[in-house]
Amino acid sequence: MHKIMLRIVACSLLVVGLVGCSTTPMIKTTDQLYIENISLTLTESVTPDIEYYSQEEMQKIFEDVLTKRLKEENLLTLDNTQNSLSIEITYRRQFAGDGTPFPSDSLRGPRIGYTIIVKDGSKVLTKENQFGLEYVGNMLMKLKIASYTMREKSDEDALIKGVAAMIAEDIEDLEKQ
Repeated sequence: MHKIMLRIVACSLLVVGLVGCSTTPMIKTTDQLYIENISLTLTESVTPDIEYYSQEEMQKIFEDVLTKRLKEENLLTLDNTQNSLSIEITYRRQFAGDGTPFPSDSLRGPRIGYTIIVKDGSKVLTKENQFGLEYVGNMLMKLKIASYTMREKSDEDALIKGVAAMIAEDIEDLEKQ
């Protein structure tokens, strides 16, 4: 009985030690971040007849939405002596019927990836990568996608804002560490 208890305690300590060693170390950043760069790479799965946002227009929308959200959370500063923030976004615009002989011009959720980099001068403090994600939005958006009715340039606004919110939440989480 004594040997069994000793083994249980030893295994428990081993598990606790392994779990403790595998956690991400806490990264201390300044309370606010200075935006160094937000970049966007836009690709499309097909070439639609409908004119959607250009890469430049979409990048501006991302910059505006992310800046507004992070300001609301009091995470941004204009002081370039604080830690810097760079965000690199890949946005693949997708359409209903992709991968079939009958693709449409109706939008569906984009496939996205992004990298968030926080630096102190030239030293990278943290770098977070998220790739292969697909944003589909709320139930109303899912219904619009399923019914092939996302056919306006303005329909993409909700997709962009949703993706920007995901990125902003990850930045907020980094700052809470």
